[in-house]
Amino acid sequence: MKFFRLIPFYFAWHYTGAIRNILTVWGNYLWFTLNYFSLKTILISFFKPYKKLTEENFYKTHQDEFKLVTIMMIVVGVILRLGVLIAGIFTLVLHLFAGLTFFILWFILPILNIVLIIMGVVALIK
Repeated sequence: MKFFRLIPFYFAWHYTGAIRNILTVWGNYLWFTLNYFSLKTILISFFKPYKKLTEENFYKTHQDEFKLVTIMMIVVGVILRLGVLIAGIFTLVLHLFAGLTFFILWFILPILNIVLIIMGVVALIK
């Protein structure tokens, strides 16, 4: 019977302290995703040449080749950054939906447990 005295404490923890912890962990996942894929940096440097590769030593004598190589490196940079940006946004959306789903289930599961226990007792009695 001492077990039943713990139930109010469990519900108090479940709907207060645990929710704070879940939100903290969820925020850490989102922060990690944003920083792992460097989404802010990618957006800032989206049209910069790939790894800053240019042919600066040819600039004085071969200006046309310099412009062509610079344009090619910008195109390569945009393509690579676009791939990383798409992967990062996909992962960010995945973490958002997974966290939201877990958060909703966290509210429903204690009630579902009580319903299932009652259904089990009713089935035992029949």
